[in-house]
Amino acid sequence: MIRLLGVLCWLASLQRVRPQYSQSASIFRLPGRYLLGGLFDVHSSSSVVPDRPAAAECSRYPFGMSGYRKLQVMRFAVEEINNSTLLLPNVSLGYEVFDHCTDTQNFPGILNFISANGTVAIKGAENEYVPKVIGVIGPSGSKPTLTVAPLFSMSLLPLVGYDSTSTSLSENMKYPSFLRTNPSNRNTIQLIVHILKYFDWRWIAFLYSNDAYSKDGLEQFQRQISDSNICLPYIQQLDRKPDYQKIFGNIDELKINVVVVFALKLYAVNLVEAVVQLDFGNRVWVAGDDWSAHERLAKTSGINRIGTVIGVAAKVLEEVRKSNFTLVNRNVQFDDNGDPMTATYDILFWNKSGYVETVPLSLCSRECRPGFVRKYNGVHKCCFECEACPNGTFSNATADAETCLHCEDTEWSDPGSSVCSTRFVMFVPKDDPVAGLVMLSASSMLALTLATAGLFAYHYNTPVVKSAGGPTCFLCLACLTFSTGSVYFYIGVPTPVSCVLRALPFQLFITACLALFAVRAFQIVCIFKMAAKFPGLHRWWVAHNGQWLFIAVAFLSQVVVLLILYTSHPPKPFDDTHSYKDQTILRCDYGSSTLCAMLVPLVLAKLCFFFSYMGKDLPKNYNEAKIVTFSLLTLMISWITYATVASLYAGKYIEMVNAMVVLSSIYSVMLCYFLPKCYIIIFQPEKNTQKYFQGLIQSYTKNISK
Repeated sequence: MIRLLGVLCWLASLQRVRPQYSQSASIFRLPGRYLLGGLFDVHSSSSVVPDRPAAAECSRYPFGMSGYRKLQVMRFAVEEINNSTLLLPNVSLGYEVFDHCTDTQNFPGILNFISANGTVAIKGAENEYVPKVIGVIGPSGSKPTLTVAPLFSMSLLPLVGYDSTSTSLSENMKYPSFLRTNPSNRNTIQLIVHILKYFDWRWIAFLYSNDAYSKDGLEQFQRQISDSNICLPYIQQLDRKPDYQKIFGNIDELKINVVVVFALKLYAVNLVEAVVQLDFGNRVWVAGDDWSAHERLAKTSGINRIGTVIGVAAKVLEEVRKSNFTLVNRNVQFDDNGDPMTATYDILFWNKSGYVETVPLSLCSRECRPGFVRKYNGVHKCCFECEACPNGTFSNATADAETCLHCEDTEWSDPGSSVCSTRFVMFVPKDDPVAGLVMLSASSMLALTLATAGLFAYHYNTPVVKSAGGPTCFLCLACLTFSTGSVYFYIGVPTPVSCVLRALPFQLFITACLALFAVRAFQIVCIFKMAAKFPGLHRWWVAHNGQWLFIAVAFLSQVVVLLILYTSHPPKPFDDTHSYKDQTILRCDYGSSTLCAMLVPLVLAKLCFFFSYMGKDLPKNYNEAKIVTFSLLTLMISWITYATVASLYAGKYIEMVNAMVVLSSIYSVMLCYFLPKCYIIIFQPEKNTQKYFQGLIQSYTKNISK
C-alpha cells in the first residue's frame, strides 16, 4: 500500500486544482477532476493456453487474488487522499481501472486511457493533445509492461509500474514516460550474486522461464558474474511441461549444489512440486523476487526435504526520480531512468528451525591451499587442479591465484610455499677457524720464503746456490712470496678488488716460477749434453743472457694473456643463489679466465718435464728431474683435487679450498725444490764445496766416456 500511495501522491501532485468530487463510484471507476488509470490482473490467463486466436473475455479466466488486492489498495489510497486535508489538499482524484488479464489481447482499456473524447492523437500533435488520464498505474509484470509502455510513451503519458523489473524498461530513449517503484532486475540479480559470493558458491545452475522478466534476469546474471569467480555450467529454460527428471539428472551429474530459479510463479511452483515429488533435495535454491514470498508454496507438504530456499523479495523504494517527498517515513524519488535510486530487500529463508549447522558447498574445484596455484583443465574457470609452486616461488591467492610468483634474489622457498624466507648470507669471516688455519699456513710460507732467501743470500757463492740457479733463485722466491700474499684476499666479503687479487698474483707469478724451472733445466742439459754438439748455440745463449730473455718472454706473454682476460671478463663478486636453496654464498666469479690463464703455465710445465727427463742421468746435484717432476705432479694433483671438490661442494668454504690449493702449489715448489738445498747448506756443509761438485762431474764424465 505504501508503494501505491507514493505513486498516487506523485501523480496527483502534477496538477493542483479545486476538487470536483462525486460520491458515486463503482469498483472500477470513480469520477474526479483528474483521473488515474489502473491496469490490474484481476483475472489471469497465465495458466491458460488458447487453442486459437480470440478476443479476450477476462471473466472466463481464473480469478487472481493478488491483482484484486492491488486494485483494492488503489481504491483505498485514492479515497484516503480525497478525504485527507494533509495529503494533496484541494485535489479531487478519480480513477478508471481495467482488468488486464492478458498481455496482447485486451487493448481497449489502454486505448481508452490515451484517448481524448474518443480519439487518439496522430503523430506530430502530441503537444496539443490532452489524454483522458494524467497517469497510469500498472500493469503487473515485465512482459505486459513492455507490451503497453510504447503506447503511453507516444504521448509521454506517465506509466508507473509497481511490479515490472526488466532492465529494458530503464532505457529512457525507448520508454521516456515509464517509471517504477520497485527495483529492476539489475538490483535483484546484484543481490543474488552478492549472496553467492558471500557463501562462496561458485558452481551454479540457472533455471528460468520463457518470458521477458526471466530472460532479462539471465542476461543480467551472466553479465554480473563475467568478472567474478562464479561459473554457470548449466542453464535451462522451463517450459509448460519440462522434463524435470532430465533437468535434475544433469544438475546431479555436474555436482551442482546451488540452483538459482529466476522464473515466474507458475513455473517456480511446478518446479518445487517436482523437486518434492522426485525427492531431489539437499540443495540450495535461490528464489527470484517473483516467487520468493509465495506463502502457499512455503507450506507445501514435504517442502522441508528440498533443502534450503533463500528468497529475494522487494520491500519498499527509498528514492525515485524528480519527485522528492516523504511518505510514512520513506523518501520518495525517481532517478533519470525512472528506476528507484536505491532499494532495500527482504532476504527470505525457508527453514522451519531457522538455523543451518553448515553452509553447503557448491564448487567445481575446491580452492587451492596456500602454496598451490590453479591449473585449468576445462571450459569453466571454476574447474581446475591445484599444482604446487616449485622451489624459489610462492603463491599469493589475493594477488594472483594462477601464477607462482618468484622470490627475490635474497629469498628462498620450498615447493608449495605461500611465503618466501630470507636467505642466510654465507662467507668466511676473519674469525672463522678455517680462515685462521689458512692465514697461519700463509704466514708460515712467507716466513719460510724469507728465511730461505736470507740463507741463500748468506751462502750465495756456494756451489749449491749456484747450481740452484744463482740470482734466478731470488726471483723465484719473490714470486712465491707475492703468490702467497694473494691467499689473504680469499677471506671476508668479496669485492671487485679482492676478487682480482685472489687470482692475479698466483696466475702471474707461478708463470715466472715455472719459467725459472724450465730455463734452469735447459741450461743444465745444454752444458752437459748440447754444448759440445752445438757450441754456437751455447755461446749465443750465454752472450745474450738467454735465461733472462726466456723468463722475460714467458712472463710478458702471461701478462698479455691476463690483460686481455681481465679487460673483457674480470673476476667479480658473485652471489650464488643456486647451490643452496636457503643460502646466498658470497664468492668470486672467475668465468673462463681461470682456464685461459693456465695456457702459458701449461706450456712451461711441459718444457720442464721435457728438459728434466733429458737430464735424468746427470750428476746428482745437477739432476733435478725427480724434484721438478714431483713438484709439478703435486701442483697438478692439487688443482685436480680442487676441481673435483668444486663439482661436489659449493658452500662457503669452497673459497678456502681454493686458497689451500694455492698454498699447496706454493708449498710443493718450496718443499720440493728449495728445502733439499737448504738441508744440504745447513746439515751437510761438506757437500756444499767445489771439491765435492768437481768429483761428481768427473765421475759423470768417466761414465759417459765408457
